Amino acid sequence: MVLRPPKIEDAQELHDSLSDDVVKWLALIPRFSVEDARNAISKIENSKNETYTFHIELKENKKMIGVMMINSIDAKKNSGKIVYWINRKYQNKGFATEALKEIIRFCRKDLELCRIEADIFADNEKSIRVVKKLGFHLDRTKEEPVKCLSTGKLHECAVYVLS
Repeated sequence: MVLRPPKIEDAQELHDSLSDDVVKWLALIPRFSVEDARNAISKIENSKNETYTFHIELKENKKMIGVMMINSIDAKKNSGKIVYWINRKYQNKGFATEALKEIIRFCRKDLELCRIEADIFADNEKSIRVVKKLGFHLDRTKEEPVKCLSTGKLHECAVYVLS
């Protein structure tokens, strides 16, 4: 598995990775078309903001199987947030854990972040297992429920932190 910048050629695999089983756990990512995926990748490629996006690619076949993002970077507080997802077909195989280890290393070494947060729907047990395995702890639960763009459902949202 390798982390690499997004490429426009990833649009179909990005679309495929956001199946209903995956996107239902992502507050700010709606279900979208292949063309929407191309537009999103194009925006990322041309972006100059403080969001870092990496696609997770399998070494053996170069297939893009997920995404890792770092955003909401606060230089004064040396903090940032992570967002990630893995194509349903590749879940429970250690890819999220392996990729997140690399993202944590990048956050610490290259971005010099002392605090890394992950906002996770409280009922997303798989994602919670991944962050806990890597040393994150439950910091708090958000006061207001968070609406999932793809489903419209409200979810209790837990904030996990690695400091």
